[in-house]
Order: sequence, then C-alpha cells, then structure tokens
Amino acid sequence: MSDIFTSLTQSEFQEKFHSLHDRIFSGQEDSDIPDECDLPFTDRYWERVLLEEGVLNLPDENLRALTIAAEKMGDRQIIITDSETRPPHQMSVIATWNAGTLDHIRTSTLLNHFKNHTFGQSGTWGLVYYWDEFSILGGTSVFMEAFFEAAGGRQRVKERFLRFAAAHWWASVEPPTQVKILKSVGWSFGDVAP
Repeated sequence: MSDIFTSLTQSEFQEKFHSLHDRIFSGQEDSDIPDECDLPFTDRYWERVLLEEGVLNLPDENLRALTIAAEKMGDRQIIITDSETRPPHQMSVIATWNAGTLDHIRTSTLLNHFKNHTFGQSGTWGLVYYWDEFSILGGTSVFMEAFFEAAGGRQRVKERFLRFAAAHWWASVEPPTQVKILKSVGWSFGDVAP
C-alpha cells in the first residue's frame, strides 16, 4: 500500500471486506419503509450521531475525534466504498487516517459524489455519507464514548451539527426531511442553545 491510498477493484472489495461491510451496514438507508431508512447499521442499538459533511470533507474537529476513536479500536486504516452505484462497491479505497490523504481521495476519485460507507476493520463503527452534505456515525458504546471524549462531548457534537444544518440545509434539504433526519438520532432544531 502506498502512503496515499490503495484503490480496490469491486472483486477485491468483495473478497476482502464485503462480509465485514455487511455486518456493519444494513443497506436500508434508501428503503421506502420509514423505520428502516432511519437505521443504516445492522446493530439497531448502536448510538448514532449526525456529522456535517462526509469523511472526505469532515471539519478538522470531527476528523480528529473520529481518527482518535477509530485508532483506539485498532483501526489505523479506513475503508471507504460507494453505496449508491448499482451494483455497489464499484469504487472503494483503503487509506491511512490523514487529512492530506482524504483530501487526495476527494479530489482524485468520485467517492465524494456518491453516498458512501466508511468503516474500519475492527467492525466497531461505521459512517454513512449522504450527498445532502451530512453523515450518520454509529458505533459500539466503547467507540462512541471514545469519539465523544475526543470531540468535546455529546452536546458539543450535537450543537455543532445543528448550527451547520440551520446555516446550510435551507437551500438543499426540504424542511420535513430535515426534521426526519434529526429525529432519526433523537435531535431537533430546538436542541441548540441560544
């Protein structure tokens, strides 16, 4: 593997990571059944939070917290795969945790233009990126505690996302969809401190 990232063919992804991927992600984010699309992870008990942007554009504070938490789980590398193309996983990479590497992936692949799934080989967490410029992060209680500790706490993560959504979603996400997305993790715009 280079210091930047390694692209995986669809068959390489299937052979090396498909079973792990399917243990983490439910594939239900596009479901027409409302209760299913709110549960993108196979473990329905994983805590979930919303993050602004996707792994290839995360603000430094979130990227730092995600990197720290993932590395505590033993994940020194991440796998990013498209979940929107049919069949899925036509574009996949494995990379080290590095802002420069993620920026290079963003500018040299099409992964940032499709819904994608990001995960580590520990299988303890996953990140679903939606092209509406937000992600849902979920994980085991140990992973999520490590993430919140590195991110400054649950409330800080929530308030940062809600401020982002209030400032940026007005042009791209319909109000009923905004409410549904926030409700999927137990949040509302009323949760923001003045």
